[in-house]
Amino acid sequence: MAVIKLRKVSLPDGGKAELTVRNRHGEPVPISIRSLSPGNEKMLLWALGYIKSHYNPEKFDVPVETILRVASAVGFLQTDSPDIYAYGGRQNDDPKGGLVVIFNRNHLKPANAAGKRELVVSVLHELIHLLEGDKPNDKSAATEYEARLDIQCYIAMGFDVPVDHWGWARLGIDARKELEEQKSK
Repeated sequence: MAVIKLRKVSLPDGGKAELTVRNRHGEPVPISIRSLSPGNEKMLLWALGYIKSHYNPEKFDVPVETILRVASAVGFLQTDSPDIYAYGGRQNDDPKGGLVVIFNRNHLKPANAAGKRELVVSVLHELIHLLEGDKPNDKSAATEYEARLDIQCYIAMGFDVPVDHWGWARLGIDARKELEEQKSK
């Protein structure tokens, strides 16, 4: 498989731009974006390399080559906005807008193994979103669809899903209780 390359995104006005995206509650919010810093680009390439070598296609029935083609076609950007952790979609929610994946700058600087795991899961999550397209009534990050997708991304990468992951509660699963019951058997 070829080397992973990211599409260069040129932004006007000194490399910064304003964009409107939906936050985790499904509300449109204006954010400032900019191109990836060299260090953040390197971390994103590391996450894509990890996906390339560890992804299990059985969870989504999507070959890793397809995921990497999407990654090379979208524009990766960063923001300092506290409203955005990770966003994958069309610029300004416009059906004709270009595909972008935007990460909070701090998310691209994981401090430990758990942070790197979260970054890998987030990258995969947003790329799967772009492959699947918009889901009806899925304008909030707290939907059951989002919970399942996030949990499936952990599994597709061979990671244990944290027992305190927000998705368990959203799906009505008491993961701590389930784990205790399994241990007692």
